[in-house]
Amino acid sequence: DRIKEVAKCFDMPIIEIDPTNPNSIGINPFIIGDPALCGLIISFAIRGLYNHSNMTEDAVYAEDISVQAIQNLVILLKVMYPRLHDGLMPNLEDLLKCFTNFDLVQEMCEELKKDPELAKEYDLQLGYFEQNFYKDSVGKSDMQKYVHFASSTLDVLLRSAQARNIICNRYNNIDFNDVLNNGKVVLLSTRPYEIGGTGHKGFGNFFLMIMMCSVENNRKLLQDRIPHFVYVDEFDQYAVDALSDMYTVYRKFKIGTIFSAQTIGKLNDTLLAN
Repeated sequence: DRIKEVAKCFDMPIIEIDPTNPNSIGINPFIIGDPALCGLIISFAIRGLYNHSNMTEDAVYAEDISVQAIQNLVILLKVMYPRLHDGLMPNLEDLLKCFTNFDLVQEMCEELKKDPELAKEYDLQLGYFEQNFYKDSVGKSDMQKYVHFASSTLDVLLRSAQARNIICNRYNNIDFNDVLNNGKVVLLSTRPYEIGGTGHKGFGNFFLMIMMCSVENNRKLLQDRIPHFVYVDEFDQYAVDALSDMYTVYRKFKIGTIFSAQTIGKLNDTLLAN
């Protein structure tokens, strides 16, 4: 509230993201344009929510399989969901449905094959799904077991209606290019006590990673960019390793970063050295 008052005094436009506000703007990670990059960002964010303590070798292997499945499924959803649903943007609920119902994946793949150009472009993904998600495929039973990490994490993340309101928004989402180009102030309240579970961490992960993607993909405006500053409280709760660009190269992008953490136990050496 204090920052809002300061921004108003300087006539700086404000964007509020608040899961307790049903009319809040969203941060659906599927707004990232490139399908492969979108898959990478979503997999990093979800992986950052896993409990990595005392993981066995088998659990690490299953986690890697889950990450690969997330990336390929996001690519498939980015390409096919709008074509099958009047241009609507997919969301994380659709991703979870694909993990719990492999038939949906096969149906989208068969529709994709009807377009020769798309089938050629995404030939590797089609082969992956035919081997691991199709009925009677060789790897289906193993895949159903290995995607436990991804499906269980998504299930917990989306259990709160307030969380879904923000990260599954199909219609009204933040435009980081607009924020960067026009010097807007973004205030994100993760509401950990109202949301519970891992939902508040999910907001933070997706927000920071989508922002990082926008900052690095908008280089043509770098010389004229208005300097921005990112303040993150409880930074140790987020996917610190995946966000390394924020504290290593952001200076050259005219982005200052200030991180707050209760302990340094979860902060890596690269961050501490910067």
